[in-house]
Amino acid sequence: MSDGVTGNTSDFGSEESRFEPWSDNIKKLPQSSFLFVLMVVTLSVFELINIFSIFAAETKYGNDFEGATVPSFYGKMIDKKHIEEIVQSKLKGNDKFLVDVAVRSGNKISVILDSDTSISIDDCISVSRYIESQFDREVEDFELSVLSFGLDQPLIMIRQYLKYLNKETSILKKNGEKLKGILLEVSNRQIKVRIPANKKKKTENQDVDILIEDIKETKGIILFKK
Repeated sequence: MSDGVTGNTSDFGSEESRFEPWSDNIKKLPQSSFLFVLMVVTLSVFELINIFSIFAAETKYGNDFEGATVPSFYGKMIDKKHIEEIVQSKLKGNDKFLVDVAVRSGNKISVILDSDTSISIDDCISVSRYIESQFDREVEDFELSVLSFGLDQPLIMIRQYLKYLNKETSILKKNGEKLKGILLEVSNRQIKVRIPANKKKKTENQDVDILIEDIKETKGIILFKK
């Protein structure tokens, strides 16, 4: 007679069989189960590579990141140049023009428009509908926003500088110097600004040439009539 609890150790296997190497246990799996495990592991690796690639690109390029440069397992990214061509064809022959196009991860498209005169919400809606008409939503899914260039935003294109000829502008140079004056001349290489006389500093009107490459940002100064 035994005072202890007894049982059949064959139900649990021997000490050696319970601690067999993991690779040996895998070999004992049915072939279908082994293939399933292999497929799951492979997909997980590809998914991690995809996530890391997108994160690395967005970290490096920030707002300038274009999803088209990153491989995606969820679908083809829309080409930025294709969007530019579509917009240019729509705006050809009028005073509206394209300032910028950005295509970010997930096919999030943003289009910025400007005009030599004025631009309205209807102009933006018209361009947005035209872009959408060039794609099949069943094939290429995307988010689209078409906006007008903000009056408080730094100028990007030489064509925008031309809008402010003989108007007051504020200029921040790359060396930190700030200037305010009337924009007199614009070329692809430089601009000329007239700095007004200052009675306190006892200075006269001064015309200053500034190289485009030395400019960090330029903004038009909007004067509201009282």
